[in-house]
Amino acid sequence: MHRILLAFVAAAAMTAPAFAQTVDAMTCADFAKQDHTQQMATIAAIQAFTSQKQASQQLMSDEIFTQLTTKCQGHDDMMVMDAMK
Repeated sequence: MHRILLAFVAAAAMTAPAFAQTVDAMTCADFAKQDHTQQMATIAAIQAFTSQKQASQQLMSDEIFTQLTTKCQGHDDMMVMDAMK
């Protein structure tokens, strides 16, 4: 399962620059509306964005997904980046 997730992240990393420009303006509702491939690209963009700021605490993609789905539940207006704090 972990290998599959890593494969999705690797594929999504190629599309990450397109999402990186919008990830800071994305709400939890926007994330929830995305299909799995789009969510993996968003997670890759978040991972790239947060790795620049927190080099010592890089989160794995499954940790980001869990954090987003947990904190966003019932908070559609919350910004995705706020859910990552």
